[in-house]
Amino acid sequence: MAVLDGGAARTDGSAVAPRPVAVAGRRRPSWLRRPRRPTDAARTFALTILVLTVLVGFLSPIVRSALVSLKTTDQLSELDSPLLPSVPRTFTYQGEELDLYLVPIDGTTRELAIVKKGRQQATFIDPAQPDVPIVLNSSRG
Repeated sequence: MAVLDGGAARTDGSAVAPRPVAVAGRRRPSWLRRPRRPTDAARTFALTILVLTVLVGFLSPIVRSALVSLKTTDQLSELDSPLLPSVPRTFTYQGEELDLYLVPIDGTTRELAIVKKGRQQATFIDPAQPDVPIVLNSSRG
């Protein structure tokens, strides 16, 4: 009777040390190997960028709809609302909550609260100096 123990078959029943199995001809697939030439690396980089661009383009509507679902209806109606949902900064003046705006004055931008709105003229106050009103006239013709 022959004994097979990972080695040669013997009819006398003696064991033979197993031979190492050579895996000649079996190589890793090309997409698992590292690039060997600079042109291969450039091709791999270009393919990766292309796949990432397509993936971002495909997933961007999903991300946008998730962010829009978190916004309030007031934020949706604003033209320059931030990408992420946020609450505007406010300032309490004489018991009334006033929104703070970035207002350009004389080449600088200041954060002011509007007290009286108007088409031709608006009255603002600086939260640092609430006793001094700032009156701005509209320069539209």
